[in-house]
Amino acid sequence: MPLFYLSVAYLLGVALAPNSPWPALVWLLAAAAAILLTLPAYRLGLRTGDVSRRFPRGLKPHALRLLGWARLSLRAFSPALLLALPFLAAASLALGAARAKAGLPDLGAPGHISAYNDDGRTYTLTGLLIAPPDARDSYTNLRLAVESIRPRDGIMHQAVSGILLVRVKPDDTWRYGDRLVVTGKIETPPEAEGFSYRDYLARRGVYSLISFGEAAVMERGGGNPLLAGIYALRGRAHETLHRLYPDPAASLLAGILLGLDNGLPAELQQAFRDTGTAHIIAISGFNITILSAVVLSALGRLFGRRAGGWLAGLAIGAYTILVGADPAVVRAAIMGLGAILLRDARRPGAALNMLALTAALMALANPGVLGDAGFQLSFAATLGLVRFSDPLARGFGRAASRYLRISTVQRITPVVTDAVLLSLAAQIATLPVSLVHFGRISLSSLLVNPLILPVQPAVMILGGISLVAGLAWPPLGELMALPVYPFVAYTLRLVEIFGALPGGVWAPGPAGTPAAIGLFTLIFGLPLAFRLADRFRMAALAWKAALLLALLLAASQAWGRVLAAPDGRLQITFLEAGPGDGILIRGPKGGYVLVDGGPSASQLSAQLGRRLPPGERTLDWLVVARAGDEQLGALPLSLQRYPPAAVLWSGQPNASRSARRLQEALISQGIPIHAAESGHALDLGAGARLEVVWVGNGGMVLELVWKNFRALLPVGQSQESLALAYEPVSLLLLAGQGHAALNPPDWVRGLAPQVIALSAQAGNPEGLPSQALLEALDGYPLLRTDYNEWIHLVTDGKGIWVEVGREQAEEVGNELRGSSP
Repeated sequence: MPLFYLSVAYLLGVALAPNSPWPALVWLLAAAAAILLTLPAYRLGLRTGDVSRRFPRGLKPHALRLLGWARLSLRAFSPALLLALPFLAAASLALGAARAKAGLPDLGAPGHISAYNDDGRTYTLTGLLIAPPDARDSYTNLRLAVESIRPRDGIMHQAVSGILLVRVKPDDTWRYGDRLVVTGKIETPPEAEGFSYRDYLARRGVYSLISFGEAAVMERGGGNPLLAGIYALRGRAHETLHRLYPDPAASLLAGILLGLDNGLPAELQQAFRDTGTAHIIAISGFNITILSAVVLSALGRLFGRRAGGWLAGLAIGAYTILVGADPAVVRAAIMGLGAILLRDARRPGAALNMLALTAALMALANPGVLGDAGFQLSFAATLGLVRFSDPLARGFGRAASRYLRISTVQRITPVVTDAVLLSLAAQIATLPVSLVHFGRISLSSLLVNPLILPVQPAVMILGGISLVAGLAWPPLGELMALPVYPFVAYTLRLVEIFGALPGGVWAPGPAGTPAAIGLFTLIFGLPLAFRLADRFRMAALAWKAALLLALLLAASQAWGRVLAAPDGRLQITFLEAGPGDGILIRGPKGGYVLVDGGPSASQLSAQLGRRLPPGERTLDWLVVARAGDEQLGALPLSLQRYPPAAVLWSGQPNASRSARRLQEALISQGIPIHAAESGHALDLGAGARLEVVWVGNGGMVLELVWKNFRALLPVGQSQESLALAYEPVSLLLLAGQGHAALNPPDWVRGLAPQVIALSAQAGNPEGLPSQALLEALDGYPLLRTDYNEWIHLVTDGKGIWVEVGREQAEEVGNELRGSSP
């Protein structure tokens, strides 16, 4: 059966349907007519006889070659099938169009939620939360199956259907299966140049959006009990990963193992995109296709090809269930399983048939999948494996045999194929898709992917083992995590290094469909593409280099534990915290104090993960100096990953939403909360202390004192605190992101600071820091987080050493004499 042609016809029908004015019924009638015409055409062909008997003797070999281009036997191309195939293809096309038309809801019907889009009214709706919340730093997305609606000033509820996306303030109390009451204005998802959020949501069945909504829980425990259990297990696994690994390693593993890919800081996510390695963060068809091929090859060598295929398939199935089995993951798993089957197929024609059939079945389940960039990347990557992996492997073998023994080539070819050539095949095939959807191609990906993909099976398999062990018994999980962390750190570091290189991305802009088709034809139509394997004569060394680097990272991990031991110095780090403050203080004997944290949980968690020693997951103190959202937004989530032993609190517990959430989390975990008072001091060891100088409604002023070093941290500065008498200081933090009224120049000059630090937000909408203040402070050494990213100061009580994120470390202080600098 020529499944390839019928599958392609079905996919073509699905693609054409949105632009067709005919309804699904007309397409069904057309399919029925084509099927009815198939039978007489087939019978006519049967009377004609086998096609091979009708060729003259001299033309028969040429006819065989002509028909053999499609990789199908002459029996499949009998006259009966030749005459019936066009009608079967037409029926398949019409059925695809009918399926696509039937999947489109009537958006204007009063019973669909989209009928209420953009009318300017505020509505109250009830609905069931059908997916786990998508929690971000500044908001949370909730996907609801709507059940009823009424105007906010009305009384009567009306039954409606459809899926609604609601964006609410960040909260971690929502659960899959909650029945919610939501209030807000319903709108059509927006479109922007280069990206249509409307089309993106429509492919997921979402046609309505509430951008700024309020939500409350009516009842819990709804939804599918099996899915609820799976999502609860995934949530517990997510928490376990953050107990076993520091950020950003924990967030990377959460994306790889659990499909939770929103925990990495924005700049690190951009580095993954720029290096063409974003496919390893999230569960995607590209990722699973590569990994399944690598795992299949490894298991095949251990257990045999057939047994290895079964084991790889079972592993992918279990993994799909663990991460929630949402449509994107199922799609990726199908492509991964397809890659296993297709690599076993001995004939390329059979592989193409299976790939086309898989795509058609996915379009049957969800017609909108054809326009999804993830599906197109998955399909292209799998097609690249089918068409290019074997030719590239043969080309590498021929090139390597010129310089190495045949036995050596036979040993290294499977390793190079798994480590380099599979990735290369997938990247070549996905170039047209990347150009169409993203308008950019990562030039560095050809270097980065071969270096990091060899360690990804270890990351996935060993990371999964450590996660399972941590779920069963945390100490065992911590032990199993030790050999995994070097591979994760190696991945992160390479991405950061190559992501920072200039010229790593070529961005010609989005390409049109004709250009993509031309590039696609060029890639798959030129046999010269197979000669690229000649350029990888030295690729056999890649896996050894990766292993060596991983061992070096393991050694650095061990040395990191040694070097992280208390060194008798006081350290202050001003973290990059946007519009808020985030100050990490390490005492001379190793204790840690965090002052506020800023609004971004992912950013704070990643910075703490890099600053705290390996294996360190707790803080001695958390100091809440100001209780606003900009200061505390990151803390409720970060608290679960880096819990403090105690909290020193200034301000009202209900001063902001973040303050209320933080208070609730602290109470639920039994963490003691101490009210800040003037004169309160935290002992940091070796005589170092963090003193509360002043407390007011707006926050507190802190002073860090050790030997001859004195730092003033006016996080909650006010006119009242400005009137206090202060001794000269070594370090001064400007208050209020450089607000002129909170930092009078005469007051600053009276403090005579050796170093001035400023926590500021890049592009502050209020125009901070004040330009007049900066001009008044000209001549002072000023360090800014909006310019320097982070500021790290070290003192032995006499001198000050400073290191910043965008400059080389330099000594800015000399020996301090007396009690003041």
